[in-house]
Amino acid sequence: MLGYTIISQFSRLVRSMARLCPLSIILFFGGCERNDPVGFVTLGDGSAYLMAHFRGDGSEGLFYSYSLDGYNWVSLNREKPALIPQVGSKLMRDPSILHTDDGLYHLVWTSGWRDRSIGYANSRDLVNWSEQKSVPVMVYQAGAKNAWAPSLAFDSQKREFLILWSTTIPGQFADTDFVNGDGEIWNHRLYSARTHDFVDLKEPGVFYDPGYSVIDGCVSQIDNEYVLLFKNETEDPPEKNIRIAFSKTIEGPYESVAKPITGNSYWAEGPALTTVGEDWVVYFDKYREQKYGAAMSKDLRTWSDVSASVNFPAGVRHGGVLIVTRDMINALLAWTAE
Repeated sequence: MLGYTIISQFSRLVRSMARLCPLSIILFFGGCERNDPVGFVTLGDGSAYLMAHFRGDGSEGLFYSYSLDGYNWVSLNREKPALIPQVGSKLMRDPSILHTDDGLYHLVWTSGWRDRSIGYANSRDLVNWSEQKSVPVMVYQAGAKNAWAPSLAFDSQKREFLILWSTTIPGQFADTDFVNGDGEIWNHRLYSARTHDFVDLKEPGVFYDPGYSVIDGCVSQIDNEYVLLFKNETEDPPEKNIRIAFSKTIEGPYESVAKPITGNSYWAEGPALTTVGEDWVVYFDKYREQKYGAAMSKDLRTWSDVSASVNFPAGVRHGGVLIVTRDMINALLAWTAE
């Protein structure tokens, strides 16, 4: 969740490959059959799933895992990071990657718990990355405490990026401020800014305010509407669930579905949307249980929990799902074998 191809009814495969949610990128390639070297994967129709995610506290960097069916996942690179954080507080949490029509993969991430900037780098192959830099998304705002979980969209009409993230500015939404045990105020809303180059930012401001604290927002265009996934971060009483909202335009307003798409027996964050077969699937981080979960839908409105059906490597946290080719998986496997 635009520098991507608009999702249509043409095929479920095109639909699955056209989402742009956070933490996530979509690649369009054709597959071809050939005899692969021993140890390389065979993906059947030429496609597979790749997840870009973090582990632990985010200090190690960017990690990859892959799946052939969308349910069973395997770590890449021997569980070693693909990119080491160098900017801000030198964390790489909540990675989000967008593939644009110039062939670049644009990566943004949370660079620190109290940073008011986010991290940015780009790559042509997901292996070799540009120099990292800080993008000062909330430096302009006095009192801003943080800039968490950025995601990217590309406005194809205006030919510019939309950066989305969450921030607490104490007192700005005073009616829903929460004071924690340390006496700190936390009360997030989703913010956005536009950019052509990740240097100059314009139109910074509130993107989504549902009347309660929200984080982990990401936008996808599906047919003729835009879909916003986010976490309800309400503390008292605790919600900590994933919700979905819809709009006719990328900038909203977004109308939220009344019920969360995740269950009430666990806390969830970091949603990532894709398709598996004929179903929509949202993966999410069940962070208190230190495991990953998933919800499934036929229509994006009614959801069921399918967490028992997914298997992720231990330690996977808040990532985006990519649909890629067999060749890309094999290239990453070859790279990790070096």
